[in-house]
Amino acid sequence: MKRISLFFLLSLVAASVLGQDNRLKGDVTFDNKVDIGDVVAIINVIAGTVSDEMHYTDVNGDGHTDISDVVMVINIIAGIADAAVLEGLCPDNNHPHVIDMGDMGKWSCCNVSASAPWEYGGYYAWGETTEKERYSWDTYTLCKGSSSTCFDLGEDIAGKSFDTAQSVMGGKWCMPTEKQMKLICNAQRHEWCEINGVKGVRITSDNGKSLFFPGGGVKIDDSHWYVGMLQYLTSTLTHDENHSGGYDNSDACAWICTDYRGVWQLDSNLSP
Repeated sequence: MKRISLFFLLSLVAASVLGQDNRLKGDVTFDNKVDIGDVVAIINVIAGTVSDEMHYTDVNGDGHTDISDVVMVINIIAGIADAAVLEGLCPDNNHPHVIDMGDMGKWSCCNVSASAPWEYGGYYAWGETTEKERYSWDTYTLCKGSSSTCFDLGEDIAGKSFDTAQSVMGGKWCMPTEKQMKLICNAQRHEWCEINGVKGVRITSDNGKSLFFPGGGVKIDDSHWYVGMLQYLTSTLTHDENHSGGYDNSDACAWICTDYRGVWQLDSNLSP
């Protein structure tokens, strides 16, 4: 059984974390500390009194300097910026956030039941809305003990009572469709990386916004398998051309965007 990612709605580490050029995150004045001087420097760039051709004041990495960079530095000074803020994924640590990925749609910064972008979140069988100790056909509540006896939930469960994201998170959250997941998996700007010690893939849109997909693997029976591999359920079914017939919820598409070796690929997995 696979993990659920979110689609549609509608920041501890601070001074000890180094930026990519070995500066402290938020140290835009290059004085080896993050303080009010950095806030003033960013405000001066926003006001146009000084220029920043190297974009050092773009602390959150979204491609421009604005008030969100001021907020990030203040959070760093106050010690309330978590890894997602320091990595430029989120504006603060009050997750989840709506991340506008442009043509790829609006996504949550976190998985279902996760409280930060690097957390695996919950593990759910397709169409179920609660986690359980063991994942197998005989514990799957939407069949009669086998893949050939699955109940017909329709081709797309987004927004319905079987939508895990909708049930757990409420509001306008819902599971992504196969098409929406394909857009994410086929993104040109992707990076295999670690955030807060968790391996996964960072995807960046043309507008500079990013999502981090942690590699949480799957749960089969009572065991946790393939940690480091990304597998996410969609709301829509994907039918195998060689499928022998009958309604089978194992056709629920679990898109594998990358394997645990960091090799980028796109595939669909039809196992339960």
